[in-house]
Order: sequence, then C-alpha cells, then structure tokens
Amino acid sequence: MSKSAAYQLMNDLILDFSNHMRTALSLASKIELNKPDVDFKNVLILGMGGSGIGGVIVKNWITDDISVPVQVVNDYQLPAYVDQDTLIIASSYSGNTEETIMALNEALDRNVSVIGITSGGKLQQFCIENNFPVFIVPGGNPPRASLGYSLATLCAVFEKLELVTNRYTAMIQRAGELIESELAALQAMGMEAAQFIADRTPIFYATPHMEGLAIRCRQQINENSKGLAWHHLIPEMNHNELLGWTGGNASFAPIFLLSQHEYNRNLRRIDLTKEEIDARNSSSLTFVAKGDSLVEETIYLMHILDWTSLYLADMKNQDPVAIPVIDRLKAALDSFK
Repeated sequence: MSKSAAYQLMNDLILDFSNHMRTALSLASKIELNKPDVDFKNVLILGMGGSGIGGVIVKNWITDDISVPVQVVNDYQLPAYVDQDTLIIASSYSGNTEETIMALNEALDRNVSVIGITSGGKLQQFCIENNFPVFIVPGGNPPRASLGYSLATLCAVFEKLELVTNRYTAMIQRAGELIESELAALQAMGMEAAQFIADRTPIFYATPHMEGLAIRCRQQINENSKGLAWHHLIPEMNHNELLGWTGGNASFAPIFLLSQHEYNRNLRRIDLTKEEIDARNSSSLTFVAKGDSLVEETIYLMHILDWTSLYLADMKNQDPVAIPVIDRLKAALDSFK
C-alpha cells in the first residue's frame, strides 16, 4: 500500500470511529444474553493490543458501578483464582490472538463461563464448539482502528448481564455524537499535539480513572507513528517519576489528559507537577475533556490523540497502517514450538 493510500485509509477509519460504535451496538442488540444463574465473583477480560485496551477503558468506566472485581489479562495464562464463579470475556478482533486463545483453552479445564467478542477466526470457532455466546463484529481492519466495536460491545455485554446499570450504551451513543460535532476542533488539537511532540518522545499523564486512555494514546503513537512513548498516573507519578525531571530533558514532550471532574487534591497535584516540569523542560501541553460522562470525556480525548498519531506518521513519513516489526515477530513465533 502506498503512503498516501495508507494515510487515507487510517484517516477514514478514525473518521468512522463513531459509526463503528453505533454498528456494534446495533449488532449487539440482536443477540440475546440473559442474566446468568451464576453469581459471578469476578470478571476477567482477555485481550491484547488494540483488542485488550477496550477492556482497560471499560473497566475504568464501570469501576464505581460494578459489585465484583474486573481484571484485564494480557497474557497466555489465567490467574490462580479463576474458577466456575468467574466470567471470562475474550476479546480478539482477528479471533486468532495466540495469547487469548491459549488462555481460553486453560479456561475450559476450569469450567469457566466465556463470552467472545471477535470478527471470526479461532475465537469464533472456540465459542461455537463449546456453546459459548459470541458477538461478531465487522472485520478486515487493523485492531487498533476497530476499538469502537470493542468498547460498545463490552458495554452492551455488561448491561445485558445486569452487572452494571443500564446507561453505558446511551453514553456511547452520545460520545459518538460529541466527536462528530467537535470534529474540526479535535483535528486542530490533534495537529497541535503532533507539532508539540514533533521529533520528541511523548509522555502522557492522567489520573487513575483515565489510565486506559493514557495507554491507548501511547499505543497509537507506537503503532501509527512508529515512535516510542510512555505514560504514568498522578498521584503515583508524584512518588517516583517526578524526580526523574530534576535535571530537565527537552527530548520529552509531556502531555496531560484531564477530566472536567478530577478529584480536587489530584488537580492541585497536577498544577504543582506541571510547574515542576515546565520550569525544567520549557513547556507541557494540557487537554481537558468535554462531555457529560467519563465515557464521553474518554472518547473525546482519545479522538484528539488518534488524530495526533496520524499527523505524526505523516510528519515522520511513516506508514500508519503497516506493522512490519510485529509481523516479523509473529512469523518467528509461528515456527517456535
């Protein structure tokens, strides 16, 4: 694929984010998923990369609403506590993610309830063969560009099982409308962030309820822009990483991602942290979310950095679609026994 074609494809996929969410909600509404007889003691979301990050973000959204613990597992193996009282939601866009499939095979031995979210592949086959519910989403695109399907479907699953209150799919709908109405402003802020980062390494700072967002931003820089990035959380960052700024370092580009409703002591910490960093690093950049819920705020900020990653790829003359290093790694693993 030529650079211009790859750029246009990723551009169109980012533009289509809200439609992906709407499509997923429509498809999910057609699947019957009744409240289970089992009172689950915990929920495990399995997934890697662009599929797994949806689990982290939705966990952030529902943490104050769900009465059982939710854990996201990005690995081949399950925690020891997983048993028949555990619900596993396996999310693999391709359906062939080896870590997720291997963990699912282990789940069979523990008599665990499973729900699949995929576009097909081995995960769909696994669910059909073992009589587990499976939500099928449209396939054929990079998993990172299909996050809207994962977010919306996960919210629908939690609502259908009555593990959370029945409001998240409505928030998803409003979030889609928000980013469509704010598109020009979001793209402008995306370009502002891309120019701020330029040839530096971005560091994304957020508070714990926005951790999934910060991870997503890092991943988009990695995959679309082919650059390194990292993230950290406040207040934890104040107990360690802040000291790393002691001598200053202009090769890093700190970006703060904030809700309108941050806890007041964290807001004060953020102000003090920015003062310390700005005094040693020339400047930082801050984006404050719009929206009436954490769902809307997260998707609003996410959309800014999705555009940033695309614009950075263009500035660095990188293909925002191709993933040659990951492809080589997967090919090498295919021959490893």
